[in-house]
Amino acid sequence: MKRIATVILVFFACIAFLTGCDMMAEVSQGRLYFNDTKDQALLVDESGSLIWLYAEEQGYFESFDSGDLVKVRHGAVMESYPGQTYVTSVELIEDGDLHSFTDAEWERLCAVFVEPPQR
Repeated sequence: MKRIATVILVFFACIAFLTGCDMMAEVSQGRLYFNDTKDQALLVDESGSLIWLYAEEQGYFESFDSGDLVKVRHGAVMESYPGQTYVTSVELIEDGDLHSFTDAEWERLCAVFVEPPQR
């Protein structure tokens, strides 16, 4: 009986640990911008923050375009400007294009580049 109770306790401890790990993921929502390639994306989130998004697998961002509104699950954001992080998932909320950015979002985005992008 003690053995069964121990196995059940260990099982629930493992489930609690694994669930807690998923809770460490952060979620951001905003518009994507791609510079020359789709190897990385710059997210302009709802608060106006900029975050460089990287993916573990090559071609991860191929189905997205600049201006798309997305919900992104990612790891911790590194303390740099713009912040940087690896994505775990990206969900398309709304198709967009370069004209989907508000003027304020576009100004923040352009400030990152030596040669600002054109709409």
